[in-house]
Amino acid sequence: MRGDALVEEALQSVGVRQESAARAGQELAELGLETALDLWLLGATEAGEVLAEARTRGLLSIGERAKLRVALGEPAPSARLHGNDARAHAASCSGGAGSFLSHRRT
Repeated sequence: MRGDALVEEALQSVGVRQESAARAGQELAELGLETALDLWLLGATEAGEVLAEARTRGLLSIGERAKLRVALGEPAPSARLHGNDARAHAASCSGGAGSFLSHRRT
């Protein structure tokens, strides 16, 4: 995924349904988060705020919020349980591609 891809595309790249990704993309754009890079650059505190907003506004289901966590760069639960680095876990799950931002289109 390119850093300049829209949030909607970033959410879809981690498995969020199209209609939910579109709605969340619009709402997150209102918070100043328009691109995948905007999501990736958030610190832990800001990422928590985004997740709280998604929950409060009813933007995403609990499963989709888990996928948003992956898009935000947080380790997947299995990576936390095993003490693995989030990027290493993402790479193993995606055939070595790493984070969604590393999927570059040419």
